[in-house]
Amino acid sequence: MSWHTGPLAAFDLETTGPKPTDDLIVTGTVWRYSPGEQASDTTLLMDPGVPIPEQATNIHGITTEHAQRDGIPAGEAVPVLAALLADHVADGAPIVIYNAPFDLTMLERECRRHGVPTLFDLCARDQLTPYFIDPLVLDRLIDPRRTGSRKLAAVCAHYGVDLSDEDAHTSNGDCLAAARLAYRMASRFPKLAAMPLPELQARQTAAYREQAHQFAARAQGMGIVRDVPTEWPYVPARPVQESLI
Repeated sequence: MSWHTGPLAAFDLETTGPKPTDDLIVTGTVWRYSPGEQASDTTLLMDPGVPIPEQATNIHGITTEHAQRDGIPAGEAVPVLAALLADHVADGAPIVIYNAPFDLTMLERECRRHGVPTLFDLCARDQLTPYFIDPLVLDRLIDPRRTGSRKLAAVCAHYGVDLSDEDAHTSNGDCLAAARLAYRMASRFPKLAAMPLPELQARQTAAYREQAHQFAARAQGMGIVRDVPTEWPYVPARPVQESLI
């Protein structure tokens, strides 16, 4: 049985901004499907504790007032998301995340910010190995020469996965689209479907690192110096260096 025909989970966040190490979560969705069962999802609306910038509201539609009125305090919500994902890992389900380093780094930082165990802490405690499927990394690996946008909506359109304007940029809509995209890609490319999860994880890790180096090189060629993280599926927190002065 291929990984895409067994239990499958997916994860997506909407946030206050584009920086996973600094910005905060507004909504999070964990989706799960097992063959022969009804798919289920859990979506949490959070109060990030800060005003939501207008630019972010224009993307996902959630205002500061909405989050303050109906949201769960982030310190209560993020451990729920981490625990749900850890439960799916324990059940053997790979987790699909489009651009995994954004969402996983964001969740990891939020957990640490609120002093609760991260997904990786929970997996280490229970001696679990989480496996992730990142359709963005796989698409660039499979079709590196294709031009055009690699945003979720554009890649969904390329593979014939429905993502309506109403669902785009909601954590539950993007979550389901990513899961469908992973399934469609595995169905179209048998070699991808046949790859054992440990091998697929290693291939994605290496591919992301190479893709990051290529991006940094192109930017440098245009006179732009950028610090491009090469870690996948998330960027671990760096120890704070104490000043010697």
